[in-house]
Amino acid sequence: MPKYNQNKGLSSIRYFSWVGLVTLILAGVWLFNEPVLRYQTEVALGLKSPIELKKDAFYQHRIQAVLTKYCAACHDARKAKGDLRIDNYLHTRYSGKSGHNIIPFSSAASEMIARIELPENDKRLMPPLGWDKPTEDELNLLKMWIDKGASASLTQADFPNAPAPVVEVSIPTIDYQAVKQARKPVKQALMSVTSNFPHAFNFIARNSHLLRFSTVSLTTPLNDQAFATLNTISPYISSLYLWDTQLTDKSKTVLLNMHQLQEAYLQGVNISEQTLMQLIQQNKQLSKLSLHPQLVTPQIKQLCLTRNIILKEVKHV
Repeated sequence: MPKYNQNKGLSSIRYFSWVGLVTLILAGVWLFNEPVLRYQTEVALGLKSPIELKKDAFYQHRIQAVLTKYCAACHDARKAKGDLRIDNYLHTRYSGKSGHNIIPFSSAASEMIARIELPENDKRLMPPLGWDKPTEDELNLLKMWIDKGASASLTQADFPNAPAPVVEVSIPTIDYQAVKQARKPVKQALMSVTSNFPHAFNFIARNSHLLRFSTVSLTTPLNDQAFATLNTISPYISSLYLWDTQLTDKSKTVLLNMHQLQEAYLQGVNISEQTLMQLIQQNKQLSKLSLHPQLVTPQIKQLCLTRNIILKEVKHV
């Protein structure tokens, strides 16, 4: 009997040893896939020095503003697409599934810069086609900062050749109460469609109730049947980005229900010239149009020229 208890005790020790070992392995794997937590763990163990973000750092004065302007809509604590956040220095440096969003001292190897510089016909382009893009000066700022180590301490004095900041202009105060009221019916209509189209909708601006719809985040090509479910929300769509879809003239009703289009990127649709001309003619405020070359007929070119619409021909990659 004592021998049995002793063996049982040894088995328990062995069991909990294995449990502990497996737990450590799983924790290690988890930390490896969580760059921010891995960094914080290394700091706690004394393997790395903690980052001290200086108040007068170049990042604070010039870089964060650029990232917030062009990236925060999809990469903050609320969304964090691709596990990437840029709403603070630590996450900007270490987050993201790729693990090389920013490579200090090498903007050429940094995923962030590579995505920004992709051609317009590449689905991986960030910000996506149809969204505001960093200017040449803003892109140069990001490259300079990364090439000098993506530092949290270097100041503006360390970047004497940085492009001068844009002179700030006075922006009218936003009446958020009025915006909130205008958005009520939009949010009501969105409730029935957002579950099937995650991350596909965004308001075009903080002071607007109009929407941007993009297929970039969709995992399967959008077809006519799925597109038909957007008919109730379509009157509020101002910016339309249709890439890699299976849409045909069967979606004509939904497309022509978009009365407030200002920009339309339709290189991923296969609609007739007649439907396209109707869409252009009914939207007097349409200013940008992107199409597959097969849809760019002489009639479409002439109509866009008459209406002062910027027309681009974009092929799939």
